[in-house]
Amino acid sequence: MADRLHDFARAVAARQSEVDVVDDSVMHAIALDLGMTEDDIVQARAEGQARKERARTLRQQSLIDDAITELEQASAWNPLDVEVLTMLADCFVRRARKNHNVDDMERARSLCLQALKVAPGNAEAPALLQVIQMNPVGESHQVPLGVIGGILALVATNMLDDERQLVSTASDQMRLAAGRCCLERQNVESVDCMSRH
Repeated sequence: MADRLHDFARAVAARQSEVDVVDDSVMHAIALDLGMTEDDIVQARAEGQARKERARTLRQQSLIDDAITELEQASAWNPLDVEVLTMLADCFVRRARKNHNVDDMERARSLCLQALKVAPGNAEAPALLQVIQMNPVGESHQVPLGVIGGILALVATNMLDDERQLVSTASDQMRLAAGRCCLERQNVESVDCMSRH
């Protein structure tokens, strides 16, 4: 069964290179041409669905490599499952960010484009494409040393100003508190004096 599934995936991929979208009826015909029975097709679809669910759990547990393995196998049966394509793209984006792997990010981009071919109204694929575009992996984000020095000087100056302001404020607060204390004493003494008379 595993060999037939791989043969099926290769045949569907070959067919996809000939046309824009391979629909379910074409995939079904390819499966039958490869000698898969209706029961094989049903079993393969169930296995693909089970792998997708396992991948969902693995992804939630941040076990990205394992999720990718499951999703690639789920995709082998149904390369047109948009949810599998976008989940797989998301996993490649996560792994690319973690490992700074340009190839994974490119694979994610390709999967998003494939998902949009299958389902142009899909909302997740464009969102992932935007993440990929806004956060390229492998680009150098070096800041010139002079800019860093200037930023550090500015921060240090602002910190000194803030510190002076805090000291000044603290001194003012202590003087104010001392003045209040004296006033309270005077009020207490004057009340005591008034109550004596």
